Amino acid sequence: MDISGGSFTDVGVYGGKTDEGDAVENKVHIDSGKEIELWSAVGGDTVSGTALGNAVTIEGDGTSLDANEIGGGWSTDGEASWNNVTLRGAVTAGLVYGGGSRSGDAADNAVYVSGAVVNEKEDTSITPKGLAGGFSETGDVSSNFVSITEGSSVKTDVYGGRSKEGTVAGNGVEISGADTVVTASAIVGGWSESGSVLDNDVTISGGNVTGGFDSEGNVTGTDVYGGRSKGGDVSWNWVSMINGTVGAYLLYGGVTESGSASHNGVAIYGGTTEAMSIIGGSTETGSVSDNQVTVVGEKVTTLALYGGWVSEEGGRFRQ
Repeated sequence: MDISGGSFTDVGVYGGKTDEGDAVENKVHIDSGKEIELWSAVGGDTVSGTALGNAVTIEGDGTSLDANEIGGGWSTDGEASWNNVTLRGAVTAGLVYGGGSRSGDAADNAVYVSGAVVNEKEDTSITPKGLAGGFSETGDVSSNFVSITEGSSVKTDVYGGRSKEGTVAGNGVEISGADTVVTASAIVGGWSESGSVLDNDVTISGGNVTGGFDSEGNVTGTDVYGGRSKGGDVSWNWVSMINGTVGAYLLYGGVTESGSASHNGVAIYGGTTEAMSIIGGSTETGSVSDNQVTVVGEKVTTLALYGGWVSEEGGRFRQ
């Protein structure tokens, strides 16, 4: 479906939609050159089938989309794989996702933000909010990706992959480009409320992730996590700082409240990094082992730097 003109207000636009069948390789392309307001824009939508290879592209000078939800592919109870959203215009949205599912798995989905302006829509009931390569409420989420580059301005939270109950593995966020600006309360490679979080990463090779210390010495800024879980284990999650500027409240490779944290890390090779805490792996009540922080770059300001950290009594630190 191509939209290059017309007048729309609070309607849902779908490249393809079905209840029982698969939604495969459907597309929505918006290049209107003007402001459009929609309830949602989804490439392919299915209730019980698989959402595979669907896409939404928003681009063009003067194109501006206001929507509650923008998604490459959605399956309520099936799998969502290889779907994507590409943003090159101006977008105000509650949630932008490459591929999502309520109870199925989400794998190999992506959101590409290139030279775009993305703002979070405040007057919406959509949850969660932000950019997500892939997400599922109860399924596993793997190998999803968000790329923000080429002078984009993003003002919303960013997740490579997220799930409430499933395992979240191999997801990533990459921020690059000298003029790119990301303002968010959280930038997370992989997040799960109760599942394990494994092998996710955030890589910053350019741009400005806003925050840090203000003129009065108060800590402001975003939380950057390679991987985060409330109740599950976190392992092999990383944050890599290569270039650019990061002002973070917390900069953690992997963090969990009650699970174990192992083999997570933060690597700072260049750029300018300001953070209240830089920690490889952290837990409140679980165990920590084999986490690390590597600092090669010279421009690093922090109040605390630990390879592993147990924040409450009852947890265990293991050599």
